[in-house]
Amino acid sequence: MAASASGRSLVDGAAAEAAEQNAKGDRRDAHGFDHRRESRPRPRIRAAICDLRLARHPTSRAPEKADALHALGQRVSVHRLDVADLAAVAAFGRALAAATIDVLIANAGIAGARDMTAETVPAGAEAWERTLRVNAIAPLALAGAFHAPVARSEQRKMVAITSRLGSMGANSDGGLYAYRSSKAALNAVWRSFALDHPDVIAALLHPGWVRTDMGGAGALLDPEQSVAGLRRVIAGLAKADSGRFYNYDGSPIPW
Repeated sequence: MAASASGRSLVDGAAAEAAEQNAKGDRRDAHGFDHRRESRPRPRIRAAICDLRLARHPTSRAPEKADALHALGQRVSVHRLDVADLAAVAAFGRALAAATIDVLIANAGIAGARDMTAETVPAGAEAWERTLRVNAIAPLALAGAFHAPVARSEQRKMVAITSRLGSMGANSDGGLYAYRSSKAALNAVWRSFALDHPDVIAALLHPGWVRTDMGGAGALLDPEQSVAGLRRVIAGLAKADSGRFYNYDGSPIPW
């Protein structure tokens, strides 16, 4: 993700975590979800889709295992952060309060209660609540914690990595109640944040279905293709794009 010479980019999420391989399909997103109702794989916590060479303040729940980040050497500072710990998110913001951050990318996400149905809500409610906390509440807390460092930068961009599964207009398959609702909530709060903070450009991006350990060998995109698309979209974001929802190729996605 682009960062100007005067500022830095901050990537939130487990940027180098290993993810288990999912079953193949033909309509999944980067999280390994199959968009066909008749065939739903078991999604896991996803790895970040980002260009680690440009990340200046990446985070991980387990920095000691983030070998890909540490291999970048002194150009990055790897921070320990579990975004479900909202107090830790606030403390992280205070620790970098004096920084200037051109691009913030909120990309941590989980897929809880994946098999929950309307009939099994009582059994899945706790996992559903945690999914909402990580996927929707935490990104907004992160945006609030880092609004000032981003707003004072040259690019002033704040990006949330979401999913087309959060689109109500594109939902023709049903199911995945917890994950869909968490991403729909993320879309709603990020758009509201954009409207409430006109001094930054806050956009939502869907990375596509990517050929990673999580996405599986049958995915449509190489990581390089997704990253290249995301970088182009982020680099081209303008004020008019704030509060908008885009695919990795820059095409709009319906709410």
